[in-house]
Amino acid sequence: MNKSAVLVAALIGMHTLAPADELLVSGRVESILLLPSGSEHCPNLSGSSKNADGSQQVSISNAGGCQQATIKVSHTLLGKPQPATITIATRLGEWGRPSLPLQAGDILIYADAGTLRWSELAQKNGVAFFESKPFKTVGGVQIATLPHDGDGDIPLASLVDQLKTPAQ
Repeated sequence: MNKSAVLVAALIGMHTLAPADELLVSGRVESILLLPSGSEHCPNLSGSSKNADGSQQVSISNAGGCQQATIKVSHTLLGKPQPATITIATRLGEWGRPSLPLQAGDILIYADAGTLRWSELAQKNGVAFFESKPFKTVGGVQIATLPHDGDGDIPLASLVDQLKTPAQ
């Protein structure tokens, strides 16, 4: 696995989600464990190596470490069905901030090709909505084509319906 990938791994029990696997779940962040760079589950991105021509390549990183976020999954919306609890391991965000929120409410989490994006899930008149800004495409669905409300939020059901529709 590429050490510089944003998405280090999503650990499901003893199963590792490959960076190429696409996953969309709704759930709640139960805990976030911060890990220092260079520890067992957070490889150091700095170092040096010899090139084939004998020259030396030096890598310098200001990465602040990693996180392991425990997610209580409410629904698997795209990808392989997930157990009730999963752990998503990622590099910390800029300035050492976790890339997932530690809050009481449900969020929508999308992982694909080494990236991790999320949005809060808000209830409006009994309907779950998510913010469109963090997402461009999910499961082949262009987010900009989905119906938006006056705040720019999208009903989660409209995305789920598009994900269930076979490709034309």
